[in-house]
Amino acid sequence: MVIRRFKKNFDSIEDILLFVRIFYWISLIALMLKRLSFSRMMVLLTPAKPKTIHATDRMELISKVPRYTDFILRRNWWIYRMNCLKRALVIFRVLRVYGMDVQVCMGVRKDHLSPAEDPDTHLQGHAWLLVNGKPFLEDSRSMATTYTPVFSFPIV
Repeated sequence: MVIRRFKKNFDSIEDILLFVRIFYWISLIALMLKRLSFSRMMVLLTPAKPKTIHATDRMELISKVPRYTDFILRRNWWIYRMNCLKRALVIFRVLRVYGMDVQVCMGVRKDHLSPAEDPDTHLQGHAWLLVNGKPFLEDSRSMATTYTPVFSFPIV
């Protein structure tokens, strides 16, 4: 069942190579998050010379990269567990390699769902992406109204 679903997501050898690259970056980012400062990691994740691609290829990439990333992270095994920060960083890296205007954003909000003596002391964090200045893969209303942005990269 998993193999059949896996196969139908690839139209070409380029798709398989993209999947392997995403798998590699998920593995590397998991290690980087444990070993590097965040600023150093962001410098390493930002490609020096992005590739240029056609608009039709760009639209395909925008649909495949999140799908492949989610497929791997939803395995929920070892370092391959769904996490908004890891997901955002992987998608950021891959889309930036192809010259897309992507930003990583992080924000916080008060966590009213967890039990605590003082609910004002609990914060919940979230990482998301902006593509061409608009929320990507997120409900833009929830980002704009519930999370207070505290970090974005690159700074524009």
